[in-house]
Parts: sequence; structure tokens; C-alpha cells
Amino acid sequence: MKGLKTDSLQEIIMTTVVLSLAILLLNSRSSLAAPIEKRSQHMPIHLFCDSPITVGDGLLRDMMFLVGDEDMDGFLTEHEITSFYRETVHYTDYVAQTYGRSFIEIADLDHDGTLNPDELLCMLSAMSASSWTRR
Repeated sequence: MKGLKTDSLQEIIMTTVVLSLAILLLNSRSSLAAPIEKRSQHMPIHLFCDSPITVGDGLLRDMMFLVGDEDMDGFLTEHEITSFYRETVHYTDYVAQTYGRSFIEIADLDHDGTLNPDELLCMLSAMSASSWTRR
């Protein structure tokens, strides 16, 4: 009985956190919902992990892993990133696929075909992604 209550409580907390972060991201006054052409200047060509990291970058990274890491292995694949942007952020297929492919091409610093939390955080901070979560 105790395990059932704990599982239910964890599910409620996780759902609340995910929904709160999604609302924060989707209701920002930013270019979040703009076509990729308007955001393309935020996509780094080369990645240098010397950009300042903000709380917003960390929140977005955590949300992407919480929602997007479908197999819960601690890494994001191109498919998982694409699914996150398509299903959670509601980007078009083209934009979601572009983000999935670009994130791996640019931020996969160890060339294993996936992004670990540090690589994703580096990418998000280089993109100034936290500005998309500010009001």
C-alpha cells in the first residue's frame, strides 16, 4: 500500500512539474513559436561551452530529459529530441526534425550519436535558450 501511495505521489509531482514548465515555455513572449528562420540566428555553427549558463537553460534541459528521454537511459537521441519538439512544443515536423538533427550534429561533443545532460546544457546555453523562457 505504501509503495502505491509513493508511486501515485511521484506521478502527480512529475506531471505538475512537466505541465508547469510546458506552460512557462509556451506562454513566453519570445520567438519560441516563430518559424525556424526567425530563430536560426540562435543556432550555433560551432559549439564552445563557454556561454554563461542560466537557470532557464537548466530548466529547459531538465524538462527535455524528463519528457523526452523515452527509454530513460540518460541520453537524448535525434529521434527523442525531434519527438520532444514535435509533441511537447508543437513545432512542425520540419522544424522538429531540423532541431533533432542539428542538436546532434552540433552538440554531440563525444560523437556517440546522443546528447548527455552536459552536452545538451552546453547547446541550450549557446543558443541563449533561457531567453525563450523569460517573460
